[in-house]
Amino acid sequence: MTQLADEHLTDDLSRMSSELGLIGPRVCGVDLFEFERVQIELAKDIGRSSTMAFTFNKPARSADPNSALEGARSILSFAMGYPGPSDELASGFGPLEGEIAYYAKGDFYGEIRRRLSVVAEELKSRGYRARVTVDENHAIDKAIARRSGLGWMGKNTLILTNVTGPFVLLGEIFTDAELAHTETLNKSCGKCDKCQVSCPTGALDEDYLLDARLCLSWLLQKQGPFPYELRGLLGLRFYGCDECLTSCPVGKKTRLRLESTASAVDPIFWLLRSDRELIDHFGYMYIPKRDPSHLRRNLLLVLGNSGSKTDETREVLATQLAHFSAVVRSTAVWAASKLGFLDLLALVGADQDELVHQELARIGIVPPTSD
Repeated sequence: MTQLADEHLTDDLSRMSSELGLIGPRVCGVDLFEFERVQIELAKDIGRSSTMAFTFNKPARSADPNSALEGARSILSFAMGYPGPSDELASGFGPLEGEIAYYAKGDFYGEIRRRLSVVAEELKSRGYRARVTVDENHAIDKAIARRSGLGWMGKNTLILTNVTGPFVLLGEIFTDAELAHTETLNKSCGKCDKCQVSCPTGALDEDYLLDARLCLSWLLQKQGPFPYELRGLLGLRFYGCDECLTSCPVGKKTRLRLESTASAVDPIFWLLRSDRELIDHFGYMYIPKRDPSHLRRNLLLVLGNSGSKTDETREVLATQLAHFSAVVRSTAVWAASKLGFLDLLALVGADQDELVHQELARIGIVPPTSD
């Protein structure tokens, strides 16, 4: 029988974690996450995962705790709550302010990693090896949280905890310390379907399954043009979508509250900024290939849905119609046509890019073909 680590170690780690503002640790073993691997591969095969990478990139590796830390004997599962909405902020955004999802209103991923690193250093100081994972493809974090009893899976496909509901970020420490396992929670959402009803696109229509092809939060991170048929449903969302979180009743009375909407985004202001300024300001977010054109695309989607018809809006659209990125130009075509600035489209009359041609064709403009 394997000898457990010092019986006081788990208590010490729990006390340290509480002082750091972490939920956990809960502990599970390092058996393969075979069921989750099969589910991930199935989602890939039928296209439900869209082009998501992360654990969808190499499911077999993600499902094997040994790939995160060779010789691991235990996985410590943690969560960190982040602020959700206060009731008085339910309508806190103005008519020309892009919305940032609550999880992205600050560098919360960086913060949980910093806190977990402190706990990992304690393990190392006692002679054990330890590796922190946060939002990366070496670990199926939700599966670890479920197995360890940190939380349970909601119909919104997010981990729910009693204290904070879905408003948590997950992180793990893989270690070669042999720790006593904690019990899995026997909980479910029952008949509650509030998250499914609130989803603007039907991405959660199947219980406990996400269709990423319809998920606004994912599509705002995905490279390339935003799906045309979903742009109107996007509203003023710039980064992320909170509908399936804010509608969830779990932890609603005890979770952290956001006290301001200072992180709302003015699309006109930011579209006039340089690429360097965009990356410097929003760089803590996941941005595909660190490409500022991706941020411009999202800003143009907000602007197009804003209804703004000011001279300033017109001037900004003109600058983006001349942008070097075809994704930016094509999204600017959509925004200009939706806001009624059809005369601006003469600026792309000679554009040879297929994305721009597609947007022009949607409003009945057939650009000249090149010889």
